[in-house]
Amino acid sequence: MSKVEPGDDKFLEQYIYGEWNISKRLAKLEENGETCGWYKNISEQGVEEMKEGTRIWYSKDGVWLWQPDFSQTKDIYLFYAYGGNNDVDRPVYHIWGETGEVRLRNLYGKDEYVEMEGNPSLIEITYDLGYDITSESAVMGYCCASHVYVNPGNTDTLYLDFCGLWELERVDVEKY
Repeated sequence: MSKVEPGDDKFLEQYIYGEWNISKRLAKLEENGETCGWYKNISEQGVEEMKEGTRIWYSKDGVWLWQPDFSQTKDIYLFYAYGGNNDVDRPVYHIWGETGEVRLRNLYGKDEYVEMEGNPSLIEITYDLGYDITSESAVMGYCCASHVYVNPGNTDTLYLDFCGLWELERVDVEKY
């Protein structure tokens, strides 16, 4: 694991820190396997509601996610199950390095892997609460929007693992 070193903060400022909105869903989770009576993916209506109402803010001081107004109970359930309501103060960021595929985690902790169109080399970034799970107690569940991928050739787009794969666009705060 690679915690962010002093020089890495500049990288985070350039690629991660700021306000983001969801532009589109790029991949759903596979539908096979147990679902505990709940649909595994956010519905098509929920996708539109997420594009209209979700904002994510990453900074050195915290990560916050504004929830959309969902019209379907299953979408609310999945949003919360994937940490949509778990804002984080003082996240500890980790830069994992370049990868050719994107890892998506489902509610059962099983990983699925997808390749991005055009097969770009992406940099995997995560954050956590800064604990050592082998010697300290840990928070169960997901932190909001804690697993993203950066395309080093584009500072205005992120890829988010959050009940599937989503493309995020940087919000130009000067427009407001």
